[in-house]
Amino acid sequence: MRDDFNQKTKDILARRVCFVCSNPECRKHTSGPGEQPDKAVNIGVAAHITAASEGGPRYDPFMSADERSSVENGIWLCQDCAHLIDADLRKYPVELLYRWKRRTEAEARASIGRRSGMSSDELLLLSEAETLCAGAVEYLRYIVEKDDTHLLRDVVLLPNKNVMFGVWGGTHSTIYYEEQPILKQQFRWLHEQGFLEKLNDRSDTPLYRIRNSFYRWLAIS
Repeated sequence: MRDDFNQKTKDILARRVCFVCSNPECRKHTSGPGEQPDKAVNIGVAAHITAASEGGPRYDPFMSADERSSVENGIWLCQDCAHLIDADLRKYPVELLYRWKRRTEAEARASIGRRSGMSSDELLLLSEAETLCAGAVEYLRYIVEKDDTHLLRDVVLLPNKNVMFGVWGGTHSTIYYEEQPILKQQFRWLHEQGFLEKLNDRSDTPLYRIRNSFYRWLAIS
């Protein structure tokens, strides 16, 4: 027997993310007007994070029926992404899906009652940054998440822990790139696109400052 979502739960899942696919690499709008004036089109799916029945993707035998059919166990996706997460279970584990869910809900919550504050070109560029500079963006997002002061903006790239770096009169986060040399290229791209300000002229130990608008985006994404 399947522990399926009822219609109320499906509606809540969709509305909690403004009918946007929760996959950060997708973000398709899943609902809109149909050709007929009294019809709407929906390509969204209320997908189970852990399967609705035994033998399904990411099934958790320790969950109760109520837990399996709850809002907490659901994630709103477009039809393509709903199929994708069930086709490659190792690539899309439970923890990742919960992370997508929290992140998309946070973005939707922050957007309530506000204008987007960004043009379509800027939003497209941010999406491109997530794709081309995934490693750098994840490091920066981690730094922002751990910054309780909301004041930390400076980040230095060092080859390894044997290289010392000091900034007079300030504090900074450190990222080591020797084992991931592509990080230098990704930070350079983010700087060229205006997401980061470069504070020195060193190529081996570059010091960057996260611009305020990019910091705010990292904080809610």
